[in-house]
Amino acid sequence: LSVELLASSASDCTTLSACFVFDKTNVEDIILELNGIWAQYEKMIMCGVQPELLDTVIPQLYDAGLQTVIDEANKQFKAFKGE
Repeated sequence: LSVELLASSASDCTTLSACFVFDKTNVEDIILELNGIWAQYEKMIMCGVQPELLDTVIPQLYDAGLQTVIDEANKQFKAFKGE
């Protein structure tokens, strides 16, 4: 969906942020890589077996482009809000 289409229907939402839909097109390759990294550690972290692995996985995610995805989401949300 386009930002314009979402913005036009925003009045139907209880909160503006609830109507926002992230378009991953510009960062799809990065997201695939991030998902691959997370998949290696997810079960051990989420089950509480090795929560210290967060100290390993978080830097790997940032090295793989997590900040780029965050920046893209922020850019799209600002455009959605009309900033």
